[in-house]
Amino acid sequence: MNLLPSPFGKRTQCFVSHQNSLQVVSNIGVNDLVYVCKSESSEIALQAPRCMKVIVESNKQCKVHLKLGAITTGFVEMMNCEHVKMILSKECANKVKMIQIDSLKDCEIEFHLSEDQNVDDDRAFAETLTNFCNHIQIVSNIGCQNVTLTIKTGEQVLLSQNIEFGTVQEDLLEHNRSAIQFKSRFDFLHSKKKSLSLCTEMVLREGGGYISTLKEKQFKDIIQQEFDKRMEKFLHEQLMQDESTRKKKEEANKKARDVSQKLKQKASQTSSSSSSFLDQIQHFNKDAQLKPSETVEKTLKDVVGNQPIDFGRGSHTQEQPCNNIGAITGLQDDVTEYFDDEDTIRENARQVAALIRNSKHCVVYTGAGISTSARIPDYRGPKGVWTLKSAGKGNEIATLDIEQALPTFAHYALTHLVKKNLVKFVVSTNVDGLHRRSGLSASEMSELHGNCYREVCSDCGKEYLRGFDVMKSVKFYQTHKTGRFCDACGGSLKDTIIHFGESLPTGELESALKHSQECDFSLVLGTSMMVQPACRLPLMALDNQGGMMCIVNLQKTKFDHCPK
Repeated sequence: MNLLPSPFGKRTQCFVSHQNSLQVVSNIGVNDLVYVCKSESSEIALQAPRCMKVIVESNKQCKVHLKLGAITTGFVEMMNCEHVKMILSKECANKVKMIQIDSLKDCEIEFHLSEDQNVDDDRAFAETLTNFCNHIQIVSNIGCQNVTLTIKTGEQVLLSQNIEFGTVQEDLLEHNRSAIQFKSRFDFLHSKKKSLSLCTEMVLREGGGYISTLKEKQFKDIIQQEFDKRMEKFLHEQLMQDESTRKKKEEANKKARDVSQKLKQKASQTSSSSSSFLDQIQHFNKDAQLKPSETVEKTLKDVVGNQPIDFGRGSHTQEQPCNNIGAITGLQDDVTEYFDDEDTIRENARQVAALIRNSKHCVVYTGAGISTSARIPDYRGPKGVWTLKSAGKGNEIATLDIEQALPTFAHYALTHLVKKNLVKFVVSTNVDGLHRRSGLSASEMSELHGNCYREVCSDCGKEYLRGFDVMKSVKFYQTHKTGRFCDACGGSLKDTIIHFGESLPTGELESALKHSQECDFSLVLGTSMMVQPACRLPLMALDNQGGMMCIVNLQKTKFDHCPK
C-alpha cells in the first residue's frame, strides 16, 4: 500500500493498495478526507479516532474495513467500484448519516451494529435498530448494478437485501436523468416480530444538495407555478398602475407649466416679480390645496397573498405540504405573541418540572427569547431584529451594548439544573455569552453560533474567554480576525461568531449531536426553530423510546404539531 498525493488538496490522506502489499500506517486527523482509490485484490482497514469524510473510488476485488470512531460530516462516498465489499464496524456504523453510491457493480455494504447484541433482549435490540434506522440513508445514482446492503449483529445476519431500483419513466429519463437518484432506508417494525426491511424510492436532486421524492417535487412545482402566476398578476397590475400614474404626472406637469406661464405673464405686468411670487407663498392655503397622503408598507406575502393552493383532486395525503405561499417563500405566517394566564403557566410548569425529574437525559435548547429580559432583542418577535428589518423599520431595533447585558433568571435557573444533574446539557444558538457568564462550563454546553466574548488562535487552537466583546475590534467580519495574537504561539486570534453561509464549529456540533441522540426529554426555550440545522436537534429525542419534547415560546413554531 502506498500513500500518494490526493487530488482533493493537502488535508487528504490518499491510499492506493495492490495485491500482496504491506501495511502502511498514517496519522489521520479530524479534518482529513480519507480517499481510497485504484486498489485491486486488497484488504484495506482504516482505523482512526475520527476523520472528516471517506471516499472509496475505482477499486476492484477489495474489502474496505472502516474502523473509525467518528466521521465528522457523517458522509461516505463509494463510486466506480466492482466486486468491492465495504464493512462499517460497530465503531462507525452509527456515526454515518449518509452513504452516496454511484456506478457500482456487484458490491456490498455491510453494517456491524454490535459484536455482542442479544437479539432476545427486546428493548435493547429495538433501541439499537430504531436508532440505526432513523439516522442512516443510502442515496444511489443511476448506474448501480447488484448492490447488496447487509446488517449484522455479531455473526447473525439481520438483513441482506439487494437495492431494488425499479423502473424510471422515459419522460423523466429524458428531462431529468442527471437529477434522478434513489434513496434507500431501513424500516424496523418492532410490533411485527422485529421485522426489518429495506425500502427504496426514487428522488430528484435539487439545488444545494437537497433531494425530494417525485410527489414532493410535484407539490413544490405546483407551489412555484402558483407563486409565479401571482407575481405575474401583481407585476401586470403594477405596470397598469404605473401607466395611470404616468398619465397623472403628465397632466400635473402640464398644469404646472400653465401656471408658470400665467405667473410669468402676470409678473411682466407688475413692477416686481418677486413681490408677486412672495404674495403667492403668503396666500397659499395648504389645507385646501394639498391632498392627504400616507405611507403603506408591503411585504412579499402582501404582494402575492397567502391564499390556499389547490393541489388537485386526490392530493390530500400526508405528503402534501402546507398549501400556502409561505411554503416556498419561507416567510413566517404568524409573528403574534401568545400569552397564557398565570394559572395555566403554573400548571404547565409543574408538568415540565415532573418531566425533567423523571428524565434520564434532559437537554435544553435555548434561543434569543431567553435573553430579551436582559434587553437583548430577539430575531422573529414583533419587535425582533429580522421582523423590523424586513418591514423597513431597522431604526426601531432596540440598541444595547452587549457588554452591559447580564444573565437573566432563566440563565441562572438552567445553570442550577445542570449543577444538580437534572439537565445533562445545554445547546444554544445565542452569541451573547450569558450562559457562560451564569456559570456553565464549556463541557456543559454547546454554543452553535459562537460567543461574542470568546476568541481562538487560528494556529494552535488555544481559546481565550474575555471580559469584553471581541467583535468590537474585528474590521472585516469575513476574516474574523480580532487584531490580537496568541500568547502561546503568536498566531492570529479570531472571533467565534458564525455568520450566514458559514459552517458550524465541528466540536460544538458534535457535542450537541451526541447529547441530542441520547436525549429522552428535550426542552426548547425561546426560539422559533427556523434555523437549520439547530432546529432539528430537539426532534432527535422523539426517535428514542419514550422520548418527549416541550417547546416554550411566545410565538408558534412549525414543530408545534409534533407528537409527544
